[in-house]
Amino acid sequence: MLKWFLSFCLLTLGLFAQDTFTTKVGENQIFITSLKDNVVDKNILIPKNEEDKKLIAEVYKDKKINKHNVILIKNPNFTALIDTGYLDTLDKLQAFLQDNKVKSEELDYIILTHAHPDHIGALMGEENPFTKAKILMDRKEHDYWIDGQNEAIKNALERLENIEFFTHDKDLIIEGSGLKAIAAYGHTPGHNIIMIGNHLAFWADLVYAFDVQIKHPQIAVSFDVDAEEAIKTREKFFKEFKDKNIQILGAHMPFTEPIILTNF
Repeated sequence: MLKWFLSFCLLTLGLFAQDTFTTKVGENQIFITSLKDNVVDKNILIPKNEEDKKLIAEVYKDKKINKHNVILIKNPNFTALIDTGYLDTLDKLQAFLQDNKVKSEELDYIILTHAHPDHIGALMGEENPFTKAKILMDRKEHDYWIDGQNEAIKNALERLENIEFFTHDKDLIIEGSGLKAIAAYGHTPGHNIIMIGNHLAFWADLVYAFDVQIKHPQIAVSFDVDAEEAIKTREKFFKEFKDKNIQILGAHMPFTEPIILTNF
């Protein structure tokens, strides 16, 4: 019996082991976790020329793995989650919250960078486990999916009763929170970057295939709703973040720790 119990405990730890990084920005305690490792599919990339094709072929000679990152913020005045991951990572997300002493039903805010299922997945089940949380998102993003043909996303958004839309000219949640939404449209019509303080940016899906797009930002992915706008947005923020020496982290990156672009 003891042997069986120890095996069960080890299995449970393996299932819910967290790939995490923590830091502090102002009053915000930041907890970053990866909910899933995904093999990057080179077929989602859209090369523009032979040079792009050669880079893709060279990079993907070997298998590349992305983490899938979300962020928990614990402020003295609130708790907030940036994105929720997939529906099938809900258990791991809840374990991550519990490890950091936040109950799902007591979470105050969910900040959605956009509404693709790997970002709102935990809200797509039959029941919403975040019963208290106010949902913050871009109105353009909300309206695009509500008026669109993707029934799963549309139904998930329609079930949410507590939605508040971003105002890009002031702090999110409360004045002085240090959190700001920055429009970064293209990947989706209402895709946003979330700034945490002045020197840390969660750029969500600005980059999807890091090892290639960090070198050739003009390469789009098939998930981009407006590929040309996504490219222009990516190039704009690459320059801005490099010039300002801003740390960045994305939803789809090979790591959970923020980086500085000048190192790549």
